[in-house]
Amino acid sequence: MLHPAMLLGLLGLSLPVIIHLIQRQRLRPQPLSTLDFLDREDLANAFAPVPRDLLQLLLRLLLLGLFVVLMARLYGSGSEPGPRTLAIVVDQSMSMRRHVSEMESLFDRSKRQALELVASLREGDRASLTVVGDDVTRATGFLSDRDRLRAEVEACTVSDSGSSGLPAAVRAAIEQVRVRRSVNACVVVFSDRQRDAFAADLNEKAPPPALGHVRLLWIDAPASDQPNLSIERAAFAPSQAFVGGSSRLTTVVRNGTDAPQPAAIAIRNGQEGDAAGEERRIELAPGETAHVDLVQRFDSPLDSVTRAELPDDVLPGDNVFHAPMRMRDRRQVLLVAEADDDDEPPSAAVRFEGLDLLGYAINPGEAVGQGGGTQVNSKRVPPTALPRMSLPLYSLIVLYGVVDLPEQSYKDLRSFAAAGGVVWIIAKADASPVRFNERFAPLLDGLTIGQATEADPPRTLGVLESDLGHPLLLPLIRDEWGPAGEVFLSRYVRFEAPGTSRPLLKTADGDVLMALVPLERGHVLVQAFDCDLASSSLPRTAAFVPLVQRVVHGLTDQERSDRPDMLRVSQTARVRLPEFRSLQGDVLLTGPEQRTLPMVGPERDEVRLTDLRLAGGYTLTHAARPNGRQRRVAVNPTAGESQLTPLSAEELVQLYGERHASVVPFDQLAGQFRNGLEWTWPLVWLVLGALVLESLAGGWQSRRGGRRQSGGGA
Repeated sequence: MLHPAMLLGLLGLSLPVIIHLIQRQRLRPQPLSTLDFLDREDLANAFAPVPRDLLQLLLRLLLLGLFVVLMARLYGSGSEPGPRTLAIVVDQSMSMRRHVSEMESLFDRSKRQALELVASLREGDRASLTVVGDDVTRATGFLSDRDRLRAEVEACTVSDSGSSGLPAAVRAAIEQVRVRRSVNACVVVFSDRQRDAFAADLNEKAPPPALGHVRLLWIDAPASDQPNLSIERAAFAPSQAFVGGSSRLTTVVRNGTDAPQPAAIAIRNGQEGDAAGEERRIELAPGETAHVDLVQRFDSPLDSVTRAELPDDVLPGDNVFHAPMRMRDRRQVLLVAEADDDDEPPSAAVRFEGLDLLGYAINPGEAVGQGGGTQVNSKRVPPTALPRMSLPLYSLIVLYGVVDLPEQSYKDLRSFAAAGGVVWIIAKADASPVRFNERFAPLLDGLTIGQATEADPPRTLGVLESDLGHPLLLPLIRDEWGPAGEVFLSRYVRFEAPGTSRPLLKTADGDVLMALVPLERGHVLVQAFDCDLASSSLPRTAAFVPLVQRVVHGLTDQERSDRPDMLRVSQTARVRLPEFRSLQGDVLLTGPEQRTLPMVGPERDEVRLTDLRLAGGYTLTHAARPNGRQRRVAVNPTAGESQLTPLSAEELVQLYGERHASVVPFDQLAGQFRNGLEWTWPLVWLVLGALVLESLAGGWQSRRGGRRQSGGGA
């Protein structure tokens, strides 16, 4: 009986009995003259000692009783399993990649068994499919079409996500089956029952859900006794490298077993043709976690995703960790300074002592003719050549002692800074303050300079960090680049009005020596002293080269975040793509999965990565720039899936109760279904027959009563 509560409807059998006990009193009328003046009224009803129309009463009781039994859905024993309503739940988390044989993973075996279960469905059976990891990725609802259900199962794939969504999916499946009454109402779960997924429910100690007639069957997944090593995380330091340079990949490896295990960690760069890099072998104690450093050299200018790998073990999903490497571009610096004569000299002919020192600090190797040096290319031009230069090719433009430029150049410089570039203005002591403030007004945003100061005695640097409005040069006053007390200023110009600028460097007397003016996405750096040895001692100290390098790299890296493009499966992250700014259309994400992503953000230069379920290296490209630089993103498996500790029998009883939940081998699943046949159609025919008989009896009783009344009236 599928709906035993419907038997309460048998209480309604008393209603026909009560109705049939009520009779209208029929008295023979006697005409009396004294009654002519009285109002006629209906005669009162009264209870008879026995029911009237006994045959019709019995038929009505039979009809009502059969209808109640029909609603209760009575079933009896049979030779074959009765109709089945099955909710199939398949766990697709990373731990299901665990090997159960040499050629088959636990997910492959579960998928094969689910297909066998679908093939065993008979006429009248219904089944639904739910595939779940951290969330539900596939839900079909109840289907009776085996071919369609088979196609849904075949389309299932394992992911690198966790199994945090499994408890909620099981509860939803129980409720889904419970409202659909069937002789065999079962929830069949293919999972390794990772304990971490149920930790919250176990800690809350909530009462088990009301399963009612539903059975919860967990297909047995044998526990693993094989060793498992896992890579928990890995990161490059530094996170960006120059072409030909190297970076250190720190990898965290964990031994999740109770016995010592050897580990061989290797590094591979997919961008370099999957070339193998450094490899290290270590021995891990039981439960030990080790930090292993691997060095990788990068010879390609393209961004890449590097893999740290362990040899395959029982769970291969946690043996690989992906780390992105964003290659640094060589900085292009344009030095603008006055020439010795009116003719336009080549860049090598621009010779000023302070400018030569500045050029050396920008790239020492290039200055002495020894190649790349600091990965910065510099070019020197006079002011007259500036209008002919393509400014977007450069990340930094240095105006050394220059005030007079072609009129169009001031507008070009402002547009260059507003688009994200950096303009470094180095003022000389003999510059006209009026002319300087007037010509550079579009770039200074309210900042103005005054007359030059000849400091006697020379000024020292201020060392109060609270006096600075930007942390760019904090290492200088902290003596990280050498003793700051060795720096003296003999000649510099004073800043009269700060405007919107923020001080980067001050003297001990409080005079601002360097100020940073923010200009939309870029900056304008104003320096109050030149690089001549007569103006300051800075060029002959150890801090000079680090200071210049800090300006070149610290301010020109605004578009490239220090945070690597790395996330876990099922996480959500925003990736800035300034190279695709203002482009129309979507961004294409290719890799283990393929998506089209719309550009979002206030400047439409970001994409939102979410619901990725497969780990690996991904590439972001745009159709409008098919030959442009590709952006690489690393997606790694979810954390916490390497323990391989299943729920115990006691914990399973705590979560779902002892009566309805059990773990069964798949070859015994067919024996879990009850034999029986629902008596629906026989009861329907009996109800229809009782209805016909009751109608005929009612018609016969009506005709009989009519004849009796007509005979009595005569």
